[in-house]
Amino acid sequence: MARVDVGGVGVEYEVTGEGHPVLLLHGFPDSGRLWRHQVPALAGAGFQVIVPDLRGYGRSGKPEAVEAYSLPLVAGDVMAVLAELEIARAHVVGHDWGAALAWALASFAPDRVDHLVALSVGNRSPSAARWSSARSRGTCCSSSSPVSPSAG
Repeated sequence: MARVDVGGVGVEYEVTGEGHPVLLLHGFPDSGRLWRHQVPALAGAGFQVIVPDLRGYGRSGKPEAVEAYSLPLVAGDVMAVLAELEIARAHVVGHDWGAALAWALASFAPDRVDHLVALSVGNRSPSAARWSSARSRGTCCSSSSPVSPSAG
């Protein structure tokens, strides 16, 4: 395990393997241990696998202030890990809350994200578009409707 200090918050991370970097971001309420089965497979396939414990979880610092967990601050933690490892660009895989963080990283620093994978989290945009379209056709949101929000 290694540790980087980001504004007084220690962020623990583990690096396994060599090759093109893959950053694995856990969700709530997990820690980097979530990826224990994927790390050996990815490292064995020739990747350098970086797994941080996001702030508030695992062995990383746990600030008390709610404001200390904003998405930009947590994204900054991850960027600090990449900077410490001198990694310019990585594949980014996020699970649950880690998927939201992965999307944020791709938005804040698109040049640092090679490929993005979001697991076990829904993107509301496609569903919202289907509901809006169904509503405009009059086929949504009534008790006799063939289309319901749970369908899509």
